[in-house]
Amino acid sequence: MPCDAPALYRWHANPGALERLTPPWQSVRIAERKPGTDHPRIGNGAIARLMIGVGPFKLPWIAEHFDHDPPDQFCDRQLSGPFGSWSHCHRFTGAGDGMSELDDDIEYRAPGGPVGGALLGWKLASDLDRLFWFRHERTRVDLARHASGPEPMTVAIAGSSGMIGTALAAFLATGGHHVIRLVRHPVETDPIDGMEQRRWDPAAHELAPAMLADVDAVVNLCGDNIANGRWTPKRKAELERSRLDSTSTLAHAIASLPASYRPRVFISASGAHAYGDRGDEPLTETSDRGEGYLPKLVERWEAATRSAEAVGVRVVHARIGVVLGSTGGALKALLTPAKLGVAGPIGTGRQWWPWIGLDDAVGALHFAVHREDVRGPVNICALSPATANDVASAIASAVRRPAFLGLPAGVARLILGAEKANEVLLSSTRAEPQVLRDLGFRWTRPTLASAVGWELGVRRMTDAAAEPAAASFNATTA
Repeated sequence: MPCDAPALYRWHANPGALERLTPPWQSVRIAERKPGTDHPRIGNGAIARLMIGVGPFKLPWIAEHFDHDPPDQFCDRQLSGPFGSWSHCHRFTGAGDGMSELDDDIEYRAPGGPVGGALLGWKLASDLDRLFWFRHERTRVDLARHASGPEPMTVAIAGSSGMIGTALAAFLATGGHHVIRLVRHPVETDPIDGMEQRRWDPAAHELAPAMLADVDAVVNLCGDNIANGRWTPKRKAELERSRLDSTSTLAHAIASLPASYRPRVFISASGAHAYGDRGDEPLTETSDRGEGYLPKLVERWEAATRSAEAVGVRVVHARIGVVLGSTGGALKALLTPAKLGVAGPIGTGRQWWPWIGLDDAVGALHFAVHREDVRGPVNICALSPATANDVASAIASAVRRPAFLGLPAGVARLILGAEKANEVLLSSTRAEPQVLRDLGFRWTRPTLASAVGWELGVRRMTDAAAEPAAASFNATTA
């Protein structure tokens, strides 16, 4: 691992580690926690009750931590759950030159005794190999990104419950940053979770400026999903309020603070839809805006940050493309049709979609937080452009299904309404990440196959260049 052993231990001990170590294709929910005697999450006696998704079922898993010896190791064992027995020790040792070794030592028994072992042994071993391939690579990449980033900061995230916000909060927390979730419900900060909550009400434009006085960076990811619902006048008003109210409320609160108390940077989500339907034209951050409802919405969305920009705060308009994450967005929407063999062309399928893998979207936001030379519009998308056909084909390949039955343009317009179908599904936007490229941002999932394969746990699809370094764990099965 690209850090010393104490840093490797701290990454595992920090809030967000369980979330970062859980594969995106695996459903795990923390139902209850009990703090340990010497650390709230991984200390001796700490107990976590998890709900594990197995097909359509949710199975409880109660785990207890023991043998916590910081910064060298911590262990956990199953008190009750799907295995016959389970014990897992994480050990951290120095490897010289600022490097370290992570050793996962596991002893487990299959459920059902010898019969269960005979029937399930191969499957369990295969699943564990896949799991720890993911965990080791995720840990290595996250640590490398944190090593190139700033000293710990305080970052407030609005929209932290969405797909990107959830991943960003966990990523920042494991890097030692103090994450503050801005929430609309009553504050329910979990001392074991370790992430602070502060309440605001963007619909009423209510956010006391003092709530941001101790914050270094504000990241705004608010905005209802444009793919949900038909674009009736009422729905359009909801899309606009969810973006403009939150952005202007944050910007005004930042501007109201004395200069010495203001956050250093305000990163506000925007969209690659700013450029509209432009065919095969390469589009960078200096390209003109397009025509249509979404480009005009993005223009108003970005303009809502002006009060913060006017007082000298560095403002970044994160023009986020089609984020490929297995828990939401296009990948989740197309996965079921792909499994049914109907994830083929949408319209002609030749329209460009400015895609990016979820981990790289999070990495780009982290990059924008700490790089002082990042400001204004930033296209958050991959280096390698792809068409709608390419995206559908990659997902179909992941589930080993054909990709020739798709969605004709006329049917899309009938189902979604012409305006929405034309601007969301059929529009061609070949956005290029010129700012990120020129400033040296590094993509970890640079190709479509590697991004889709990573999110779905399909190792045959990850690029040779993006393949993880040899990573192993010690597993003893009986």
